Amino acid sequence: MSEKFNQEDYEALLQAAKEDGIHLLHTFNQDPNYNKGGFTIAWQRAGEGKNTRMINVAISYCSPDDYFARKVGALNALSNAYSGQFIQLPINSEDSAEIVNRLRETFDVDCLYTCY
Repeated sequence: MSEKFNQEDYEALLQAAKEDGIHLLHTFNQDPNYNKGGFTIAWQRAGEGKNTRMINVAISYCSPDDYFARKVGALNALSNAYSGQFIQLPINSEDSAEIVNRLRETFDVDCLYTCY
């Protein structure tokens, strides 16, 4: 993100996300000596009710050459979600914790940099 971080835009998006049922998940390298790279994931159920099978997922990717910043990731992921830049994934679960675990498995940063 080449623009200067805008705190007001960030806070407005966080409030809108809360009202719209959009959740944020940060996944990044856990090595304290190497805190570069990662993902911020904005997700919400694609329909009304907890029985909805699909979730909307918007991503912000941080290069392994850059330091991971949660605020920047959240701003970018939420901006993507609200601009329609998301995908739908089938995760058939009523349990938000299970959805988060499935997303963590899908976007495993340690595997991303070592498995390919």
